[in-house]
Amino acid sequence: MILTLNLWSSSIKYSLFSTQLKKIWSWYLENITNHETALKTLFSWLPKEQLNKLSVIGHRVVHGWEMFTKPTKITPQVLKKLKTLNDLAPLHNPVNIKWIEICQKLFPKITNIAVFDTAFHESMKPENFLYAIPKKYYQKYKIRRYGFHGSSHQYLREKYKKDFAPKNQKSHTIISCHLGNWASLALIRNGKVIETSMGFTPLEWVIMGTRCGSIDPAIITFLAQKESLSPSEISDILNKKSWLLAISEKTNDMKTLIEKYKSDSKSKLAIDMFVNSIIKYIGAYTALANGIDAVIFSWWIGERWLLICQKITKNLTFLAKTKFLVIPTDEEFQIAKTCKNFNKKNR
Repeated sequence: MILTLNLWSSSIKYSLFSTQLKKIWSWYLENITNHETALKTLFSWLPKEQLNKLSVIGHRVVHGWEMFTKPTKITPQVLKKLKTLNDLAPLHNPVNIKWIEICQKLFPKITNIAVFDTAFHESMKPENFLYAIPKKYYQKYKIRRYGFHGSSHQYLREKYKKDFAPKNQKSHTIISCHLGNWASLALIRNGKVIETSMGFTPLEWVIMGTRCGSIDPAIITFLAQKESLSPSEISDILNKKSWLLAISEKTNDMKTLIEKYKSDSKSKLAIDMFVNSIIKYIGAYTALANGIDAVIFSWWIGERWLLICQKITKNLTFLAKTKFLVIPTDEEFQIAKTCKNFNKKNR
């Protein structure tokens, strides 16, 4: 059996799959304060006969840099290398590592596999992943666009091809929109990512729950000088105190803001800014691809909030031949499938 752990800083979704990739159990925990206690609780819920059959734990790891471009069995050497990447995804990678270490401690004989958010986007070409800064910074630090939410974008692409693409159509191009408090878009042609919205870190492009998205980089040096802010203080503002939280001045919870959309001007402004950022990148990606077959909305905003999807598509009526679809994503299934395929190749 395969257990998948899809986690954030204080919450986790975990699912148990059979070796045939049938989902047996799925749980979600939030407001976690003690990670080891939470994981022990999760394992205590599993029937003993299923726990005894567990052979693989698949971990969603957010940032793999250019060091990890494929699913990877976690060894002490791999774990040591992973810890050097913490500053690239400070809200995620340290927590990912903590859960891996707990799993290794509790179940030392079970194989742990890291599935990287960045890996699916490795097909991007240099003209799309490089930044227009001196090349020595790419050569020295690998500063480039990486992309995230890879398991979700890969699942949506495969689901579209299997269930929605015309059977006689050999080539297809889609834009997958993974929309939640953390959001990203990917332009995908025939399974290869052409362009994706998140960049060197998950902070870039589309505005998100507490992240600012793309801004004029000169703002950073301006604020640092005017407010005497350190790099870590600037990072805290851009990652933890921006967008929904900053614009609404109340909350980063989309559900709350949607409920107040018609009655509260700040809630309306926050949502309209989010919608506009999505529209801009769908338009840009359509031009980059010279036309698209489908736009897919997914994750909890894309799947549940019709208001958001309606506001986005209202400005895209010029895409007359394009399908607009809502497809529930399943990152856990994709992680389990990746782990199964990895085990097959590495027997």
